[in-house]
Amino acid sequence: MDSQKLTELVEAAKRGDRDSLGQIVVEFTPSIRNFLRRQVPDFNNADDLTQETFIRAMCKLHQLQNPARMGSWLRTIAWRILCSAAIEKKQMKLLAGLEDLLVGSSAEPISFVLQKEREDALHSFMLDIPKEDREVLQLHYFGHVSLKKMAKKFEVPIGTIKRRLYAARQKLKKQMEALNL
Repeated sequence: MDSQKLTELVEAAKRGDRDSLGQIVVEFTPSIRNFLRRQVPDFNNADDLTQETFIRAMCKLHQLQNPARMGSWLRTIAWRILCSAAIEKKQMKLLAGLEDLLVGSSAEPISFVLQKEREDALHSFMLDIPKEDREVLQLHYFGHVSLKKMAKKFEVPIGTIKRRLYAARQKLKKQMEALNL
């Protein structure tokens, strides 16, 4: 598609023309889907991420300043969605590990003793984490507070909150691996 035609379609889509938006989706879906399929081993997940990319793009179409850059703009959105999905997956694994540590899967008496030891170990590990990092970890996992709200609460940039959360996770992970928990 030539840049003039694309510019016309984007401008019409910004004004709310659904047919123009549909043409944009038809034009760019194959390249975005292929981009994501190269990154994600499961084609169904790649297709879901492709759909999410276009949904997000529709919501933010007014932010596109140069319609000729539509392809790279869509790939950037797709990449950010992919990164967010990967981070969320890692967080879910860590959270599942913490829950497994806190919740025993057996009702045998020995499991209760082991459960108590795990809880004590986790509590002791948490105390070894610097206060700022520990507070962020506790608010994030146990208080379900967003990064944005934590940044506002602590009056620091979101990047600082992310660094604290990462540092706390790494220290906790290292301590748990050392004891094979």
